Amino acid sequence: ALTGLTYGTTYYVRAYATNSVGTSYGEEKSFTTLIEPTVTTNTVSNIRNTTATCGGNVTADGGAEVTARGVCWNTYPNPTINNSKTTDGTGTGNFTSNMTGLTPATTYYVRAYATNSVGTSYGEERSFTTLIEPTVTTNAVSNVKNTTATCGGNVTSDGGTTVTARGVCWSTSPNPTISDNKTTDGTGTGNFTSSMTGLTPGTTYYVRAYATNSVGTSYGEERSFTTTIPDGSPCPGAATITDRDNNTYNTVKIGNQCWMKENLKTTKYADGTSISQGSTTSDDVAYWYYPNNNSSNKATYGLLYNWKAVMRNSSSSSANPSGVQGICPTGWHVPSGAEWTQLTDYVSSQSQYQCNSGSTNIAKALASTTGWNSSTVTCAVGNTPSNNNATGFGALPAGYYNGSYGYFGNVASYWSATEYDIYYAYSRYLHYNDAAVLGRKYNNRYTGFSVRCLRDN
Repeated sequence: ALTGLTYGTTYYVRAYATNSVGTSYGEEKSFTTLIEPTVTTNTVSNIRNTTATCGGNVTADGGAEVTARGVCWNTYPNPTINNSKTTDGTGTGNFTSNMTGLTPATTYYVRAYATNSVGTSYGEERSFTTLIEPTVTTNAVSNVKNTTATCGGNVTSDGGTTVTARGVCWSTSPNPTISDNKTTDGTGTGNFTSSMTGLTPGTTYYVRAYATNSVGTSYGEERSFTTTIPDGSPCPGAATITDRDNNTYNTVKIGNQCWMKENLKTTKYADGTSISQGSTTSDDVAYWYYPNNNSSNKATYGLLYNWKAVMRNSSSSSANPSGVQGICPTGWHVPSGAEWTQLTDYVSSQSQYQCNSGSTNIAKALASTTGWNSSTVTCAVGNTPSNNNATGFGALPAGYYNGSYGYFGNVASYWSATEYDIYYAYSRYLHYNDAAVLGRKYNNRYTGFSVRCLRDN
């Protein structure tokens, strides 16, 4: 038994025997003591959030069979086979190792290893950091229209690998994903803007920014928004309204207001109290009248009412909203002067409602296409009335009553809930020969005018 040898060293050995004559030697033999294998560590590749690929090359077995090989890793330097490891065959040569169960965004140290009967040797140490999905935030939603809106996001981190797609995704249900509607707005990190199209008017949507890298797709905060209703559309949730007489009215959305699309024609208040038909004027008694004193006009033109009937003992209001239900059905109210101004200011601000680009030439946009006497004045309501009613408001020239019936076919006059003094209240009116909405005009409270109601919310 030879002991105390040095590993990896060639030795020469002879047997010997000694007697009284002397010592003799046998044939010389040579041998080399064994060593641990020689192994190198490959480059780490295919790094993901929980996996990576490495491996090594056993270039020498050390004189004894390599019985195990693979890689070992840890979150600290100099990992050994007592840490996490793979086992990838035996013998010399190249091998590939797949590391699994890693923690995202974590730095690891890895070495190849090889084991023979002498022991285990290790290759060079490599380090790598596992990836994560990108980090992205969702911008505020802006420019919300009836079928479009603008959003976007900011990719603040790529997660360690290139962001190959980014944009926003949206749905009518919470937590939208890229399996729903989406935009694709470039690659990489940084801010981006997204335009959502093809939306449905009056619909609530949920939207999130997203970013995709080789690890996966991440999402920003969820935002919600509701697309607008186009002007001229029925009011959301109230396409029609019925009064106490069971007259049904269509409704129309203009700007942020919801109006009755037809003139009021009820003879009762919302609680069923009747309003008397008038045959004379009065400041103190609530009366209604047939337009032009003709009952057949009611179906189209509604009825005319004095201010007493309109307000039903309510105090004057200049507020927006007025808060005066008066003659209107439950959930609706008599518009104040401020609310009429809101309507005309909005219509004036929209170029599509202006005749010949005149911001005050908006009467045609509010007037009905029928019933008006003819005018030769450019942009007047009675000039080519077939071009009227761009807003859908459909004002009808029911005229008025102030002791006699007048201006049927010429004027559409509407009460407000706002008084001028104890004898007069404000109204707004359209004239067949004018291009502008006329008012704030004040009239005797006993005058019979048309009424349009506004939705409370």
